[in-house]
Amino acid sequence: MDAQQILPLCYMDLSLGLLLHTSLISTWIWGADSSTEYFFSKIVLEHHIWNPNYTNDVNSMLSIVILAPVYSILSGMDLHWVFKTVYPLLFSLVPLGLFKIFKNMTGNKTAFLACFFFMSIGTFFTTMVAINRQEVAEIFLVLLIMLMVNEKFKNYPKTIMLLFFSFGLVVSHYGLAYILILLMILAFALKLLMKYTLLNRYAPFKIEKLENRDYTLLNNVYPLFLIVFAFAWFLYVSSSSSFHDVFAIFQQIFSSITDVLNPSSSQGTLVLTKTMAILLSIERYLFIISIFFISVEY
Repeated sequence: MDAQQILPLCYMDLSLGLLLHTSLISTWIWGADSSTEYFFSKIVLEHHIWNPNYTNDVNSMLSIVILAPVYSILSGMDLHWVFKTVYPLLFSLVPLGLFKIFKNMTGNKTAFLACFFFMSIGTFFTTMVAINRQEVAEIFLVLLIMLMVNEKFKNYPKTIMLLFFSFGLVVSHYGLAYILILLMILAFALKLLMKYTLLNRYAPFKIEKLENRDYTLLNNVYPLFLIVFAFAWFLYVSSSSSFHDVFAIFQQIFSSITDVLNPSSSQGTLVLTKTMAILLSIERYLFIISIFFISVEY
């Protein structure tokens, strides 16, 4: 096997090892979100039916209420071991997908370092292990990005896969779906701005280069499809709980926008200013330095 074949296997081993060292630290479900996810999956598994009317955000996520019980039934594995082993195994594919994306855009060395940096962030192997629905959603997000940057697919299969991956992301995690909608709107607005203003003249890349590539995610129809499907799902499943939560979050943001520098009302300011243990302080400053260099690079 040459280096081209070994690198993807290395990423699988590294990412899976990091994830399992957290999820398998005990025989119990780890994390507050995992407990809620286990509860709703257990209801489906015991009653052999999914009730979409339960008012809870997790109940609207098929990545939990359908995927986990199905894996448990097909494999004969206890449900809590599905959460502790199957979901980390699926999520370990994300760095591999990112490597393929970065390699297509840069090169082997840069792609390797970028994925290594992604896995070195503590959130990857701590917080994410407790949010199984987001683990599945990030797989679909990576697949969407791979679909966008890969020019090998023909138009028809690419459209089918685009719809399938979008459906999978929306029914896997509401937060990531809302973020993707916002990014699609901003990307589409930026494309129009560059096309019809002088910004295209001074941009580092010309809009014609964007149009010569088949960037399916930036066409006229996809953002509208994503918005309609996502809001329809979140409105009519689980008594619109996730839809109401988003409005509550925006209401809280706008009501406290004048207190953005107040540590008692701003989580970001609190993290930057509060006293931490030495190792957490080192992690905080390394994260700030990383954000700075990423900003300088772009």
